[in-house]
Amino acid sequence: SVARSSTRAKNLVDFWNEARLRADQARSTSVRPVPGVVPWRAALEDILKVGYGVQTQSRFVAGAWELIRWHTVPSAGALYPFEVIASVVGEGSHLWDLEKGRFAPCSLAPLTQEDLAGAGFVTAPGHRLEALLIFVARPWLSMKKYRLRGYPYCHLDVGHVATNLA
Repeated sequence: SVARSSTRAKNLVDFWNEARLRADQARSTSVRPVPGVVPWRAALEDILKVGYGVQTQSRFVAGAWELIRWHTVPSAGALYPFEVIASVVGEGSHLWDLEKGRFAPCSLAPLTQEDLAGAGFVTAPGHRLEALLIFVARPWLSMKKYRLRGYPYCHLDVGHVATNLA
């Protein structure tokens, strides 16, 4: 029904408003913004490296040191059936390249402040939204391996990355 989908949309917007990243609360170790200037692209790359990145560590395995790599987010079957896109207001959109740990250009139309306000995202007086992280699910990747069970597995994987970044 219309009322139910309206409630779901409101719940999603409420979650987004609660979990959003705020520049004034940033605790980044690699991005040091100049007062009044926030390097959005660099800050988002820093967040994604930690929240959805590849980590490398040496471990002693079977009598020898080995370099181990792992994703910071779990995935059913290690399929990662989604993409993460960062859309920075006025700058454009960028696809997150997990292996390289940086953004690649993406041809999505750039967002405007009006687009975000029209979607129901609220800000405190004197604040504005600068970027939106978009998760694009590709359930067929999980379904190829897990058949019908792959559909909810895909959504679980997207939920893992969204929660980790939040």
